[in-house]
Amino acid sequence: EHEQLIASLFAELTGATRVGLDDSFFTLGGHSLLTMQLVSRIKQECGINIPLRAVFESPTPEALALALKNLTGKRPYKPLLAMNKTGSMPILFCLPPAGGIATVYKNLANALGPNHPVWGLQARGVDDDENQFDKTINQTAKTYLEAIKKIQSHGPYYLLGTSLGGCIAQEIAVELEAIGDSVAAVFLMDTSTAFISNESTTESTTDTMIDAAIDINTQTEDEKIFELLKRMIIRNIANKDELPDNKDELMEIFQKQAEENGMVPVGTPREFFMGALKNSIMSTDLLNNHVPRKCAAPIVFFNAIDGASLEPESFDWQPYTDQEIKKYDISEKHNEMLWQPNSYKAVAKVVHETMSLDRSNSHFVTVR
Repeated sequence: EHEQLIASLFAELTGATRVGLDDSFFTLGGHSLLTMQLVSRIKQECGINIPLRAVFESPTPEALALALKNLTGKRPYKPLLAMNKTGSMPILFCLPPAGGIATVYKNLANALGPNHPVWGLQARGVDDDENQFDKTINQTAKTYLEAIKKIQSHGPYYLLGTSLGGCIAQEIAVELEAIGDSVAAVFLMDTSTAFISNESTTESTTDTMIDAAIDINTQTEDEKIFELLKRMIIRNIANKDELPDNKDELMEIFQKQAEENGMVPVGTPREFFMGALKNSIMSTDLLNNHVPRKCAAPIVFFNAIDGASLEPESFDWQPYTDQEIKKYDISEKHNEMLWQPNSYKAVAKVVHETMSLDRSNSHFVTVR
């Protein structure tokens, strides 16, 4: 019964005319945003709240039906999410932005191709029922590093992060070097070196759920979420005073805007939004309490130049590496780098070329 349900949902969401038991959701045309809708539809149809990771780990009707059968109790926190487990190239580890979502890197993984192993790291509270948070970027880096070591025991490592995820990736590089390990490259996608509290800057750079670290000084969690939603709602409402004065109505407006603008698919579960919002709130403290340390690893920086509003100094990572930074301009907005094909394909090209050059110099480790 579950196999038939899942196969029909695969066909509905991807447009496939035929779905077999061993057909992968992603081979049929599924992607990160459709995965969220699939999870929502499964909950609607059979009342089972499956984690997003289940679709990535069990992408066929047969495997996912078995995962549903075996799903019991609370969803545990598991930071690792495999975008692609196979390939002869070195592994790329991707650190999540402020919302804590690892699935945002699926497009990049697809662009890199099947010969590139790609693993995402996901924050607590997004795809689990534990709701615990690390208090500093250093603690977050150690949590992710412990998980990374289970996949790759020694370097050289390749680390990538967009926005807040870049700060975490660079901190992981520092931690690895401190224990005598090596990092081949740290890829930063439009990552600033510190928290930016200027209100006008905040409005222009935090209009997505996935990357919304802002300065919120209210006390309760509901008040923080309320303020965050007001600032994140797209600025197409002439009078901000006309916004509703309660969180639930604001959430409805934000969710509708997110769906209409392609940030998430129609029908994304409310709990997914709440998990990402709570992680976004926590990211403020993470950035406020963080001062980058210098690493020896080379940094490759991707600069989003469309609509950029922060001062260039805010993205100057040169003081935090011993090597000359390589910079690449990406003609895209900060919050769309992982969604627009021209952007993530350009990033994938540089990542591939960097790894290939290291490989030709015998400066890599292949892990299967």
